[in-house]
Formats: sequence, C-alpha cells, structure tokens
Amino acid sequence: MEEGACVVHFNDKWYRTRDDFFQKAVLGGNKLTAVCDDFYGFEVKMEDGDH
Repeated sequence: MEEGACVVHFNDKWYRTRDDFFQKAVLGGNKLTAVCDDFYGFEVKMEDGDH
C-alpha cells in the first residue's frame, strides 16, 4: 500500500494499480493473464507493519 493505493512491484517494474499490473505485467514474454493457469504457490507479501 502506498498513499492508500495498492501498488505492485514485479520483475523490477512498478505498477500503480492492480488493474495496471494484470493488464501489463509480463513473465517469460507472456502476459500474466495468459499463464495464470500455471501459477501455484502464489502469495502476496506485505511489508513489515502492513496489515
């Protein structure tokens, strides 16, 4: 969370919103939405002190 918004840092890039992340994030040359069936053990990590 940053300034009340959920920002995402993934693969050395910052995404300002969750929608931005899921629309633009790429892994291995493929958009994440194209490879989501391959995810397992996926977790969101919070910074210390975040709830």
